[in-house]
Amino acid sequence: SSSSSTSQSKSKYCIIRSLLENSGVLQVGDSAKGAEIVLAQYMKSPAQHFYFDSNTGYIHCELKPEYVLDLDSTGKVLLWKPNNQDNQKWHYDPNSREIQCKNGMVMDIRDTAKTNASNVVGAQRTNSDSQKFALEKPVRPFFMKSRLSNLVADVPGGNEHDGAHVIMFNQQGDSSQQWVYKNGYIEQVKSGKVLQMNDDKSVTLQSKMGGNNQRWNWDGTYIINVGNGQVLEVPDENGSQYIRPKVAAKTGEKNQQFWWKYA
Repeated sequence: SSSSSTSQSKSKYCIIRSLLENSGVLQVGDSAKGAEIVLAQYMKSPAQHFYFDSNTGYIHCELKPEYVLDLDSTGKVLLWKPNNQDNQKWHYDPNSREIQCKNGMVMDIRDTAKTNASNVVGAQRTNSDSQKFALEKPVRPFFMKSRLSNLVADVPGGNEHDGAHVIMFNQQGDSSQQWVYKNGYIEQVKSGKVLQMNDDKSVTLQSKMGGNNQRWNWDGTYIINVGNGQVLEVPDENGSQYIRPKVAAKTGEKNQQFWWKYA
């Protein structure tokens, strides 16, 4: 249906948040070609929602999806028509937290970053916080939907206790299947508890403890555990109902790929 297609399309987008203290998120200045990318406080605007296309390397903005982020000859990051050049191809590294351009530069925030409308630029890698970013979903409920089976992550039987197992199940719309992404945690709407990777790589519901085994990144395709850099997967070639997802080394197979579909 049209509404289902729109919802799935929106689920691709994320917020790109600077890890500089007290800074903001990336925003397209306006919808015109050549509009500069700036830093701003999050206002739930389409100008602040971006999509990393892993096939092309392009970063699209929900405000003007036919354009892509381009690193121009002056070092500014701006909107431009796609032309298949290296200065338009990007990769987010969840370990270094850098947004790396294929031309060898990384995305950076100017020294004035703590004020709104600071420019986003390309620079040589320095490992400074001005070059580190987090990809976040807008804080609204979503379903973690397997691209293999179209089943969603669920906690069965209304369980809310620590250690409750997560399974894959048909989407019902219940709050036990809905999650929000807050400060690196994937939090269940129903219980307020978070997704945790355990020592045996199983995934359960747990009270928030602050460890990296409870923190996750999402790059638009893979849900990556901060603790070991491995990804969430459905360990079954058919993606059957009731199967329990776990964490495993990334292989690129479809059973490790997810949509975050807004509720």
